[in-house]
Amino acid sequence: MAPFVLNGSLVFAQNVIQALGDFRSIRSPAKCAARIGQAFSQSFSSVGIPPEAFSRMPDVKRNDRTFSDGCGTCSSDVLHQVWKNYPQARGLKPTVLQIRFQGESCRACSVLHVPTMSSTQRY
Repeated sequence: MAPFVLNGSLVFAQNVIQALGDFRSIRSPAKCAARIGQAFSQSFSSVGIPPEAFSRMPDVKRNDRTFSDGCGTCSSDVLHQVWKNYPQARGLKPTVLQIRFQGESCRACSVLHVPTMSSTQRY
């Protein structure tokens, strides 16, 4: 990343990385680089999710390690919003999405028993 000026101050890549959070608990260099790289990527569009329409799912923990790259759930309403807002190649309509939600990268899959965003607390 080339340095840039923000509010009269010169900003370097290291400043941005420090502002992203604490990455010391990530043991894998590739995973750490992927997390940092997310801050430098872009999204072309978004689907609005009201704050009251989601809840966090606990991470899977095994052998003193935390696996936060699990797959959450999303309602069919969310899935239909994504299909509407993102043109799909060859008419495909995916049911598992890789998403960025509140600064986190995760996967979300549609679950048949999650009928609408308003009646559930999942994302």
